[in-house]
Amino acid sequence: MDDFTGQDLFTMKSDVAETVWRAVHDTTGRLRFPAGPDAVRLAQAK
Repeated sequence: MDDFTGQDLFTMKSDVAETVWRAVHDTTGRLRFPAGPDAVRLAQAK
């Protein structure tokens, strides 16, 4: 988690709105939708 301190990537309101729209319209059964570059990076680190 130390890699995430002082980061220059962060989630904008528009990232969340777009991700919510994609999640609502998703038909694949996917459960996780990271919103924004910081959340995508964190999701990929797991």
